[in-house]
Amino acid sequence: MAGHYIGSVLWGGVVVGPIFVASNAPALRHNGEVSGMDRCMKKRGFTRRDLTPQEMQALEAADPVTRRAILDHLVAGGALDTLPRG
Repeated sequence: MAGHYIGSVLWGGVVVGPIFVASNAPALRHNGEVSGMDRCMKKRGFTRRDLTPQEMQALEAADPVTRRAILDHLVAGGALDTLPRG
């Protein structure tokens, strides 16, 4: 019984564990990068906010200069409907 338990731990930790990690490596790396960025931004007083579908549409349809203006406005706490037109 003890040998079976130790074998199960070794099998799960040495064989199955690395296979699982390897198959999910891109997602794990992405989540780690996002978490690190969130911690860094939080130290500087920022909080994460997901963009609305309308904001995503506006950004995707905008040229680079307009996209930067929209992002600057959103980061400053503005909303899409309060974006200055011009």
